[in-house]
Amino acid sequence: MRDQRTAGTLTAWSRRRLLGAGAVGMAGAVAAACAPGGRAGGTQAGGGDKPSEIEYWHGWTGAQYDGPEGMIAKIIGLFNQKHPNVTVRASYTTWNDIPGKLTTAAAGGTPPEVVMANNSDGKLYSYANTKLVQPLEKVAPAAELRRLKEWLHPSIWDLGVFEGKVYGLAMWTQSYRLLYNKAHFREVGLDPSRGPQTLDELAAYAEKLTKRDASAPGGYARLGFYHTGLNHFLPGFGGQLVDASGKKITANHPNNLKALEWLAGWFRRYDVDRINAFRSSSGSLPQGEFAAEKFSMAVDGPWRTRTIKLLAPGMDYGVSYLPSPADQPGLGCYTYGDIPVVPAGAKQADGAWKYVQFLTGFGDETGGAEMHMYQPQTPTSEKGYKAGAYKKVQDAYPGYDLWAKALFDAKRFLFPPKIPTAKTYGDLLGKYVADARDGKITPREALDRLTQEAQAELDQALAGGR
Repeated sequence: MRDQRTAGTLTAWSRRRLLGAGAVGMAGAVAAACAPGGRAGGTQAGGGDKPSEIEYWHGWTGAQYDGPEGMIAKIIGLFNQKHPNVTVRASYTTWNDIPGKLTTAAAGGTPPEVVMANNSDGKLYSYANTKLVQPLEKVAPAAELRRLKEWLHPSIWDLGVFEGKVYGLAMWTQSYRLLYNKAHFREVGLDPSRGPQTLDELAAYAEKLTKRDASAPGGYARLGFYHTGLNHFLPGFGGQLVDASGKKITANHPNNLKALEWLAGWFRRYDVDRINAFRSSSGSLPQGEFAAEKFSMAVDGPWRTRTIKLLAPGMDYGVSYLPSPADQPGLGCYTYGDIPVVPAGAKQADGAWKYVQFLTGFGDETGGAEMHMYQPQTPTSEKGYKAGAYKKVQDAYPGYDLWAKALFDAKRFLFPPKIPTAKTYGDLLGKYVADARDGKITPREALDRLTQEAQAELDQALAGGR
């Protein structure tokens, strides 16, 4: 039976369950869980690991990620300090090619031990539905899995659950904030110590920060605010993508319509053709348009702080919550996770579980903080985060702590829908949001058509049509 808690819908958890006895108690609990000889699910370096080799597939590329000095090699090096007898052989394949390659390898009886599922399009749930990956209950000792569940933030555990079983636990996850340029704020007389607190303030700030220039492409020298995606704002608006049963598409939910009307309103106000002309004139900016000061405010994740640190080190920026409507109190968080999974038929399940567990940060004295020095993302354990090791990440990437709070303080969560057609649904969502944003159809027409098409796809899949 399908897990009733989330299926692309919004979910809330008890803060009492998360906070326990406070940061001091949590620090002690994490230290006890992670200390050599006392940490859950591990052995002392050089201890009881059986020699094994595991193959690990991922889709990250470029000098920052791949190669001997890249993120992948450094994380594997950290793992080998704990498990020197487990050799991890990393293999790069594009994110788009991994599903087909994994299907072929599984059919031939030669799957890798671990695959990183980039879950932005619900890939984890597609893998689970087609039995390409196995539940972690099959590879992990029950006691270790239970302790890991208690250590992770409940939303992260829930993110990995499909039809009542946990198929993956995020290495790190995503949360989104509003980045703003403090120098631009000072320039127009806005208080640089605070970002806009409401949607009305966001609109007022954006107008004040926008610089018009009739001689510039599109008539703009700078846009006060720019964002194209709907998902990042949906949880703040109280929206949802499917119902709790996982059988009914709810793309035209009233709160989704409010969010899309709000987003489309930005492009009507500033004219989509003029916006596109302005953006096209910028070409491809390696640091991104916010760091290049083309936008005064933009929605992004903590990884952007590394880009700023490397490519715009003198930039003075602030980080603020994403505003939400007045009738939706509390924070919403959209997240999807980079999630290591164990394919069905993996030969070295024990080594695979050790690596998956390590990637979550559990069984590591830093609680996973060291990995975020190479790529700052949102941590998955509030207990691990509050144990203290993340201070170095906060010091290296100003504002990082606010993205952590965007997850830990959230009252509503939105995941990719936990349905077998998550990817096609996501593709359709992107198409119809763009059509509404660009003024080709109304937001209501866009969401009604999306609902009809996505429901037909889902009905066919649930009936065994694919």
